[in-house]
Amino acid sequence: MKCGSCIAKNRRELYRLPFSKNDNPNGWLEITTHCNLKCPKCYRGCDRDDIPQVHESFEDITFNIDELIRIRNCQIISISGGEPLLHPQLHRIIAYIKSKGVKPWLHTNGVLLNKELVISLKNDGLEGIIKWLYYKNMIRQARILILGVLEEYRNQGIDLCLYAETFKNALRRKITRAEAAYVMENNEKMRHIMKKLDAKPAKSYRLYELYI
Repeated sequence: MKCGSCIAKNRRELYRLPFSKNDNPNGWLEITTHCNLKCPKCYRGCDRDDIPQVHESFEDITFNIDELIRIRNCQIISISGGEPLLHPQLHRIIAYIKSKGVKPWLHTNGVLLNKELVISLKNDGLEGIIKWLYYKNMIRQARILILGVLEEYRNQGIDLCLYAETFKNALRRKITRAEAAYVMENNEKMRHIMKKLDAKPAKSYRLYELYI
C-alpha cells in the first residue's frame, strides 16, 4: 500500500476536488458537426442551416487527444459531435484513445446503432455508450392560447406577420399539429382566420351562466 505522500508525488494517481480544467478525469472531444437529426436548440447548432457541417481531421483529433491526456490528466475521453457515428475515422479514433491507456466513451443519439456496429466499436476498444434521447421526446403538438393583435394595430398587416412567424416557428420546431383554443362562437374575425388557415373545428364548449 502506498502512503499519502507517495501518492501525492504522482499526479496521475491524484485528483483534487473540485475538478478543474487542469485536473479532470473526463476529457470532452467533439469530432464533427455533422448530424442526422435536427434537435431544437442544439448547443452545437446542428439544427441550423447556417452552421457548416465539418469532420475534424484525424490529425487534429489525435493532437487534441494527446493534449487532453497531457494537460487535463483524464482517464476517460468522451467522444461527441454532432453525431460521432458519422465520422469516417471513428474506429481509428477509438483505437487511438485506447492505445493511450485512456477509456473511450461515445455520446450518440443512437439512430445509427445496430448490434454489428456495437460489437465492432467494442473490438476497437470502446468502453461505453451514452445515448441521448432529446429527439425521441421532441414535442410534436402545441396549443395556441393567444393569437391576436391589439385593436389599434389591426388591419395594418401586423396580424399577418404574427401568423406567418407562428407558422415558421412551428415548422422549424417540427410541430405537426396545433390547437387554437377558446375561440368564441361570436369571434367572427378569428373564426374567419382559422378558416383561411384551413383549420378544422375539433371540439366545442359550452359556457354556463348561473345567477344565485
